[in-house]
Amino acid sequence: MSHYQQHLKALNINETPLAQVPPRVPRKSIEDALQVALTFQTEAANIHSKLPSAAILLSPDKSTVLLSHFSISHVRHAESELVRLAVDHFSTSYLSNCILVSTWEPCAMCAGTIYWSGIGTVVYAASETKLKELLGSDDEQMGGLSLPCRTVFEAGRHQVEVIGPVPEWEKQVVNESAKWWKKHGTKTKSSTSATQNGYSSTKNGVRRQTPADRGNVVTTWTGEDNVLSSIGEDGEYKAELNIDWMR
Repeated sequence: MSHYQQHLKALNINETPLAQVPPRVPRKSIEDALQVALTFQTEAANIHSKLPSAAILLSPDKSTVLLSHFSISHVRHAESELVRLAVDHFSTSYLSNCILVSTWEPCAMCAGTIYWSGIGTVVYAASETKLKELLGSDDEQMGGLSLPCRTVFEAGRHQVEVIGPVPEWEKQVVNESAKWWKKHGTKTKSSTSATQNGYSSTKNGVRRQTPADRGNVVTTWTGEDNVLSSIGEDGEYKAELNIDWMR
């Protein structure tokens, strides 16, 4: 139990989300940041067809948005992707005074990433419990793993302040997200189709590429259709690059 939680208990104050707001994070800063995060989530989902989840990083002044990110896939969540960028750009001592604000409660993966980054405060609008209720038992995004971010942080040696859920914002996030899930369904593809990737043969459930498929292979880092990649039988990642286009 953190010193702040002990203080609340001594005063006989219930641990409501709003009661957990540390004095150093003004309520207006939380409200403004959640509005930015929700707006970003809506744009990411409606314009870019991304998952309805977004996160932003506030500087120590509690108002400047340093970074923002949305979820890309079931293993590249908004929070973890943002945190990796933050660690590349800022020192741990600086991040300890920053605030990560997300529309949804960070999952176990994201919470672990946040912890190792040294970010000092996390604010989220809607809880993972609400996400589980929204998506149901067939959800592939949570993968059956339900673990509150506070549980992850409490297992660490340094403290991470957590503010959330925030009731008035939780309802908005759930409603906006429900629209997306209703349209796209709770089942999401973890990989693109065989036709899109140029796979033509299957062995033990794993699709493999053949030379005839090379014209269909698309790379995102060269901008050319000249990369053939696969996972070998030994589990090693292999990539073959045709550099004729460079000559």
